[in-house]
This record gives sequence, C-alpha cells and structure tokens, in this order.
Amino acid sequence: MRPVKDYYFVEVEKIHEDTIMVNGKELFMDTSFDELKHARQYGTVVALPHSLPEGIELDVKVGDKIYCHHFLTSEENRVKFHENEKVFSIHWSYVYAIVRKGKLKMLHHWNFVRQKVEDESNYMSNSGIYLKPEAEDIELHGYVEYMNKGLKDLGVKKGDEIVFSENSEYDMIIEGEKLLRMRNFDILAKVE
Repeated sequence: MRPVKDYYFVEVEKIHEDTIMVNGKELFMDTSFDELKHARQYGTVVALPHSLPEGIELDVKVGDKIYCHHFLTSEENRVKFHENEKVFSIHWSYVYAIVRKGKLKMLHHWNFVRQKVEDESNYMSNSGIYLKPEAEDIELHGYVEYMNKGLKDLGVKKGDEIVFSENSEYDMIIEGEKLLRMRNFDILAKVE
C-alpha cells in the first residue's frame, strides 16, 4: 500500500509515551488526562507518497525515523486498511526531522532549540526548601541544537543563542533530550 499524495505512512511502536523512569524503576502513567501532550511523535517511515506538491522535495526514505507533529497517532490518521494496525499517515508539512544512520537532519523550515534555563538554586531557601513561584515568566531565548539549511544560510550555527517569539516554544523529546520545536520565522534574533 502506498499513499497517493502528500502523506507518509509511519509505523509507531506505541501510541502514547506512557512510561517514565524514576530511581531506576519504570512507572506507567495514565495519559488520558492530556493525550496530546503524551502522544508519540516519532516512528519509522514504511511508505512514501507518490508525489509531493510542486517545489517540495524532502529527503525522506523508507526506514527513516521521523519526528513529527503529535497528530501522528490520532485515531483519524490510522491507516485502517493497512495490514499493520500501528501504521498512521502524516502530512509532509508536519514532518520536522529525519534520523538516518544515527544523524538527525532538519527538514524544510523546522528547527530544534534548547531552552535557556534559569538557575533553579535561586529558589532554594536557607533551610533547603524549594520555593519556586507558581507563576513565572517563560524564557524566550535558547540555544540552537539542530537547524535547517535556511537558518544556516542566515549565518546561524549550532550553539548560537537566539531569541524567539512567544507561543513558538513547543517542547518535544528529541533523541532523549527535551528541545523546543520552532520554524525559521519564530526565531527573531541571534545574540552576539
């Protein structure tokens, strides 16, 4: 079975990220309270679209691991007539990156940024009690971890500190690290 246009077929191991490790023990979580937050956002490409829109070329191959939007594992994207029940379709524009031979490569206008984290020791009282305020400002700057060719062409390099727009900071776990996904136009400035 092959998608006709614009969609990739992706096999996922499981639909939700429903386990966490605590002190060397695996714990299972109830993901029903926030299903989208815990949705699996990666899988293995099992079929390529026959064609993409004119001018769009993505270096995606069967067997590539891809990172994509959390809509990947929504029930309406399940490929119901595929012999494997864990195959879902995803539109090309929601595919952020591929991993091939252990190397991650960003696609079209997507980037992954490591958010600058405030020193949490500022919230430790003299007694050792952690006193972090409930409401806090979100830091809108970070460091580029993975970028696309367009951002490289603008002179941005891995590790550069950047400022980004509000509401662009969509966090994902990428190869075991929590990073922010954003588009080129979400990145407002490079700190020099």
